[in-house]
Amino acid sequence: MKKISLVVLILLIGILASFIITYSKSTITVKGSDTMVILAQRWAELYMAKHPDIVIQVTGGGSGVGISALINGTTGICNASDL
Repeated sequence: MKKISLVVLILLIGILASFIITYSKSTITVKGSDTMVILAQRWAELYMAKHPDIVIQVTGGGSGVGISALINGTTGICNASDL
């Protein structure tokens, strides 16, 4: 379980970093897994504390909602716990 969490964290940080570099927007949306929403919110809070010019909006709704939003281009990052 710890290895999976570490992989997810590294992946999220990489995606977040590439998103910020690619897009110069000040707001990032994260949608998806209700299971991961609290963890994602905590990561967002830690990141925003170090980068006050960035706002990260985290919402749940389920992995399917996050994947659909990512495909439709309505979110920058998708949390999915059902792979």
